[in-house]
Amino acid sequence: MRPVPGIFRFAALVPLLGGMAFGEEITAARTLPAGTVLRASDLHSPELRKPAVSELVEAMIGLQARRAIFAGNPVKLEDLGPATLVDRNEIVTMRYENGQLGIRAEGRSLEPGGLGQRIRVINLDSRASITAVVAGPGLVEVMQ
Repeated sequence: MRPVPGIFRFAALVPLLGGMAFGEEITAARTLPAGTVLRASDLHSPELRKPAVSELVEAMIGLQARRAIFAGNPVKLEDLGPATLVDRNEIVTMRYENGQLGIRAEGRSLEPGGLGQRIRVINLDSRASITAVVAGPGLVEVMQ
């Protein structure tokens, strides 16, 4: 199974995709509802044998559709983003580590986020709002 791409991988795609007529070459093979995490079978291109196009399709696998994309319609960069690992209002584990000190607490996310994204979280014990980085499903790391 492939690792879930994060915001850093998505950001690396922007210059790659910006230089191509990417929306005209890669289309949705089926209707993709908003929130769908893309698989290879979801994407189609008549020019898949071109190295640049196949590289783009490979890079798009694992990204999430931000809106519905209908079958046969172009898949555009603004339609995609990193897969959401933490939903808004989800109870998450907050982790803080500094050397040998490790603290874990429960929090509630105030916004959704994908791997590597900064989100706001409220500590359920102290009610303090903090900024944390999404580290996995239901897990955030508190920034120092």
